[in-house]
Formats: sequence, C-alpha cells, structure tokens
Amino acid sequence: MLHTNATVPVLHAPADGPVEAMLFFGVGSSDEPVRLAGITHLVEHLAVRRALPIAAPHNATTDDWATIFSVTASTAEEALAGIVRMADAVGSLVDVTPAEVEHERKILAGEDRLRYSEQVPSIHTVRFGPTGPGRAGAGWAATHGISAEDVRAWVQRWFVAENAVVTVAGGPVPADALTVQLPSGRAAGPVPSWSGPVRGGVVVESGLSGAALSVLVPAEHAQLLDAVLEHEVFRALRLDAGLTYSVDGSFVEVDTASSTVVVTIDPAVEDLAAAVDLLVATVHRVAEVGPSEESIATIDAARALNHLDSGTRADRQLTDAALSRLRGLRRATPIDHPVSADEIAGLRTALRAALPGLIVCVDEDAELLDDEPGAPDAGLRAVAARHGLVVDERAPGRPV
Repeated sequence: MLHTNATVPVLHAPADGPVEAMLFFGVGSSDEPVRLAGITHLVEHLAVRRALPIAAPHNATTDDWATIFSVTASTAEEALAGIVRMADAVGSLVDVTPAEVEHERKILAGEDRLRYSEQVPSIHTVRFGPTGPGRAGAGWAATHGISAEDVRAWVQRWFVAENAVVTVAGGPVPADALTVQLPSGRAAGPVPSWSGPVRGGVVVESGLSGAALSVLVPAEHAQLLDAVLEHEVFRALRLDAGLTYSVDGSFVEVDTASSTVVVTIDPAVEDLAAAVDLLVATVHRVAEVGPSEESIATIDAARALNHLDSGTRADRQLTDAALSRLRGLRRATPIDHPVSADEIAGLRTALRAALPGLIVCVDEDAELLDDEPGAPDAGLRAVAARHGLVVDERAPGRPV
C-alpha cells in the first residue's frame, strides 16, 4: 500500500545537560471505543519493538489524550536519530502481522494482569462511564480481541504526521536532523467537550484495591489542587493518623475546560472506614480553610527548584506546547513565583463547588467492619451517610 509522507513539526528549547527528544501523537486511551480498549497501548508496544535496537535510553507511554516516545542522549543528533527510528517503526505498522500482535498481547498481560484480564472500571469510569475520560485508569480486556487489521486502521487514522509533534530539549539542533517523516493524515484536534454522563455524590465499591477520592474542577486549578491534596492527605492519613502507607495524587483532563483530581490511599482492611472518613474530611477542610502553610511551603520549594533546572523548564515548556498544539490542553502551571493568594482563593472556590459531586471508591473485597448480619453493605452505607453521599450499587461503567 502506498502512503504519502509528510514532515512532522519540530519544537526546540535550550537546556543544559543531556538532550531529550520526544515524539508526541495526539491520541491516547481516552480516544478509544470500548471495543478497542487498549489498542493505543498495544500500538506503542509494537512500535518500540520494531524500532529496537536503540542504544540510547528510551521510553514510551500511553497517556489519556496523547502517546509519547522519548529518547535521551548526549547529543541532539543521537537523540533525534532514535526518534527517527521510532517514527519509522510507527509508520511501518501499516503492515503489522497477526503474529506480532499476538506476541505483544502476552507482554501486555504481564504488565498489568488485572487490567488486562478485566474491563475493570476506574474511579473515572464511575464518573463518566466506559468511554472518553472514563477510560482513564480502566482495564483493557478488549485487547484480547484486537486484530492486526484493527491495529493497521488505528495507526492509519491517528499515528500520522498531522497528528504529531517532535520536541527537543537541550543541545543545538542540527538543521539536517530536523526532518522526521510520517504517513500523511489528519489531526485529531482539540479534546472535544464532554457531553456524556457525569455522576457524583456517590460511594462505589471497586475492583481496584484501597480507596480513592475524586473531584471535578476547572482545568486551571487541577495541577495545584493535585499537589495540595497529595500533601494534605499524606500529612493527615500517614504522618498524623498512621492509616496508610502510600498517598498518590493525579489528575485527568476531561476536556479543555475541566479536569478530575484523584487521591488514592492503601489502608489496611481494618482501617478502611476510618481512613475514608479522614480522607473526605481532609478534602472538606482544604475547601473551607485552604492548604496549610506546610503544603504551600513544599509547593513553593518545588517551584523554585524546577525554575532553576533548565531541563525541567524546557520539558514543561515543550510538553505544554505539544499538548496545546495537538489537543488544546494546557498543563504548565507557573514555576517562576511562589503560590499566590489568588491561586489559593481560586483553588478553594473550585473545590467548594466540586464537593457535592465528590466520588469515593473502596475495594469491593474489603468488607467494612461495622457490617451487620443480613445487611452486608451497612458499613459502606454508614460511611456514605456520614459525608452526605449515597451508595451506588450499579456496576460502574461496565460495557455490555
């Protein structure tokens, strides 16, 4: 099959130290229909396998709205040579074989057996259903049925020059190394405004371990809120109460206007109810009085260090430029000044507005200790009632 190639735009930012080149595609897991859940991750694996060997350190990730290949080297020439190999490998997948697809399926199964074996819903699936932003963090059991023909069609639609950007952080970029070619196609364009279901105000049992809390906020507050909640929950649940080991914050863009911020914890079964109570109470406290001085000082220190690091500055600048160009997303928060009073006020306003739509997920295998005979969900309902939430027993976002 003949394909017309086009040149991928290249963005550059100066930085000291090693050179990192990245190839961004404007497609991620949240672009996938349920029937093809996991196909973008599968393409990522197939492309890297075909690109090898690459001596320089390299990686690839499938994000919610983008797929990224990266190569780090001592010179721009070497980094870009690795990216050209990645791009050539991606373009060559228009002739991927069934044997290659089957081989890489086995690798994916080993990467995360739970999500590979089940179309397990995530906390995002609970809120949005099984498609769009609801795909974030969910399972990819559909990978079992993805064919080589499906992969070829997905590559031809999404992994094209018009839907790609190359970034280079560091080093002088040689003019003769700026040409990266891919088959021609059409751009994905900005992430579409979400018009699907939006659930909230519920407690749901989940197939995932531990507990998680999610709030839906305007996109401009997501990164700061993510950092604040992770620090506040770590202080409250681990350092002060000793109810969890890990506390992980994250955020997912729903569209260009809004994002969900999630905090996950891993309490012991006997501490689950107390941990969820304190988790919800901590989020309410931040909404009412704002983050602690300790949290603000920690974020200020991180901003100052990041601003001094030319590599971090370049990475933030280029990633923001690539995602803005490909999907209309803006992730770069300011790092050249401390957290301002206006930022804190905006965060509190956004969080207060989000509280009625708060979602909590708890491990379905961890029975709460105050369950009663004949009322197996009594403990769960008691936790929900304490926080003005309801227990939603519907299977969250499971595809038919």
